[in-house]
Amino acid sequence: MMRIAACLLAAAAACLASAVAAQAQDPGAATPPATAAAPPAPPSPEQLSRLLDPDLLALLRERYGRQPRGDPGATGPGCVTVISIPEGAQVYLALMSEVQGATKPDGSEASVEDIVFTDAHLLGTAPLTAKVEPGEYVLAVRSAGRNTGFDGGCVRKTTMDVITGGPRHSYHLYSIRKKEGEYMCVVANFAALAAKPDQALAAQMKRGTFAIPEDELVSALADKTRVPEELRQSFAARLNQLGAAFYKADDTQYLVKLSIRGGGFALEEWQTE
Repeated sequence: MMRIAACLLAAAAACLASAVAAQAQDPGAATPPATAAAPPAPPSPEQLSRLLDPDLLALLRERYGRQPRGDPGATGPGCVTVISIPEGAQVYLALMSEVQGATKPDGSEASVEDIVFTDAHLLGTAPLTAKVEPGEYVLAVRSAGRNTGFDGGCVRKTTMDVITGGPRHSYHLYSIRKKEGEYMCVVANFAALAAKPDQALAAQMKRGTFAIPEDELVSALADKTRVPEELRQSFAARLNQLGAAFYKADDTQYLVKLSIRGGGFALEEWQTE
């Protein structure tokens, strides 16, 4: 690949030198107008689907449902996929404009929860894919159980049971921007650092979540995270399996999550509380 790139650069340099020489010989020659480079074509649904575990992709397509001819499907450019760890969390989506400055029927200020957690904004249970118009949104993901694990890039809250006094439901609020023609895949983590592959995680541990080429993921971990070199290969496998994983370095705990935005994958890392 490097040899091909070097050849292309050499050819471009030769063409430039030839053009400069011709201009020097004929100063009156007109300079051809510059043309803007065409933007790269957006990734196809088929290209995006290769980043997801085949069994998960089959489930997403099943839940997405049958669509008319020409619909690009569960990894189409108008879609957002939401994955929860463990799976089964409720997924809500509301326009940011609906939340900002909203009021209750009595005129008092409404909370984000008052607006988002309604039947009108319920998309279903994760994992799922939905068509989403471009815009600014509040994505709310509410755990199906009493999982309260750390997650980054969101506001985390927990409601308490009025009888037991213990946690009832945890939910995360994410601010997302959906661009025109862009596919997104978001992971919401509710699993704790010490979570083992018990019944709650059994389906995902068996099925997997992503299918990022291991060498690409290991390289990205080296560039974007603090994951120690000796852990990167096994850590990459864990990320592909669940979509998120914890590790410890220099006596500090970190969470790393995978996501898809546009045509490629992204890694995000947070220091846990």
